[in-house]
Amino acid sequence: MGTKTTPKWQLKKSWENFVNAWKKLVETTTWAAKTIWAASKWIYYAIDAWDREIWSRIKNSKNKIVNFTKNNILKILIAWSILTYWWIKTTQYVQDNKDKQEENVEIKWNSDEVVYINTGTYDKIQNKKVTKSAPLTKYYLWLDQNNNDDIFVWDTLILNPSKNLHDLRTEKITKYWQKTIEWLDEKNADEMTEDEIEEFRIHYPIDATYLFVVKPYINGKVTKTQMSLDEFINLSEKTIRNTEKDIEDYNWWLNPNKVKLLEIFKSNLSGKSIVAYAMTELCEDKVSGETNKQIFDLLLQNAWVEFLSLTPAIYDWKTSYWLYQFTEYALYDHWWEERWASIVNKYVKNPEDKIPGSVIDLTDRESQTKAAYMFATYNFAVALSKLSDKEVDALLKYYQNNPDNFMNNITQLVAMCHHRPADNINLKKWIQGGFTKNIHQYGYAQEYGKASKKNYEALTK
Repeated sequence: MGTKTTPKWQLKKSWENFVNAWKKLVETTTWAAKTIWAASKWIYYAIDAWDREIWSRIKNSKNKIVNFTKNNILKILIAWSILTYWWIKTTQYVQDNKDKQEENVEIKWNSDEVVYINTGTYDKIQNKKVTKSAPLTKYYLWLDQNNNDDIFVWDTLILNPSKNLHDLRTEKITKYWQKTIEWLDEKNADEMTEDEIEEFRIHYPIDATYLFVVKPYINGKVTKTQMSLDEFINLSEKTIRNTEKDIEDYNWWLNPNKVKLLEIFKSNLSGKSIVAYAMTELCEDKVSGETNKQIFDLLLQNAWVEFLSLTPAIYDWKTSYWLYQFTEYALYDHWWEERWASIVNKYVKNPEDKIPGSVIDLTDRESQTKAAYMFATYNFAVALSKLSDKEVDALLKYYQNNPDNFMNNITQLVAMCHHRPADNINLKKWIQGGFTKNIHQYGYAQEYGKASKKNYEALTK
């Protein structure tokens, strides 16, 4: 393959742009303008390649300037048209972005709407290579999911969040459950009785999640909330602090020194820690926290909070979806059994502040964040229960002398225990190791812990 400056490379990328735009034309008429300009770019680069041959032939001509202008007039006109078009689009983007920063916007829009994004404001995303091993990123950014090769993000992204979510749900349902997406798309939940709904939820939980929760979003019946990453962190912080008060009586029968450490954990686990944990679950880049940070911000501002709140885990057969990818092994509340976050939820006094007992019903950002905080608190309490009095004293002293690094490592532990609860033993190993290593280096879910460290550091710098 040639470099990015050769006519051959230019022709290839322009042709790909034209073909991709043409395919999307059949889905929505709003692609028409994109297709026309893609075709113009392809013609432009085709002429550019041919112009090299033209120029070589007219070098010896007596009227070089006249001949060159005559032979390039079409290219000059096309180049001027494209320059004018992108100048208008860039000006509009800057103004729109300025308006977005002034206030949160709540709007309703149908599933046919397409969002155009100039990636110039996201330096870690523009020209980013999305590898064939990162299918989630392809879905998020609406890249070609059928392309098994590496894909580079171009200067302009074209998103259709509802279509993206439908594609993700199709992948999940096709792999792991019984109904087809076509059957579910035709099914009218409004015509079902309460008994039919409950029976459907019990027998087809993954399908029920799509039918009762995701489908209204795709059909444009859900109010969608736009915000920046900073605003999202601030809202998460507020939710966590309210939940901290709600579960103040939860102590897992620990002794006084361990309860003191649990209180330190509750009060210091921040919005940034919990969002770093969400980024680890949803973003596939396990090395660059800054890249994950920008992808999260891009989706919050262009696909809205509800998109992330409904994103499914496509790698497992559980009813796992939304910001923290919960399953029944993180939250479960029935009269015969309670698990993990649901155990902590018992201590919430006000019924209106309690989280639902089923993953299916954790449908919004606030309840999901509450559940994540409760689950993290439960896992840390279990980890504390395994410490000796000497280890407790050492951990208290380390916190007093190194509060920032303490929370960096505890954030790693939160993500590791979410993925594999048995990793709570790594708190003990970290103490026994004299705090010389990062806590993720002791666990089975090292990749999750390391990624959360990168994400947390990107959010706190």
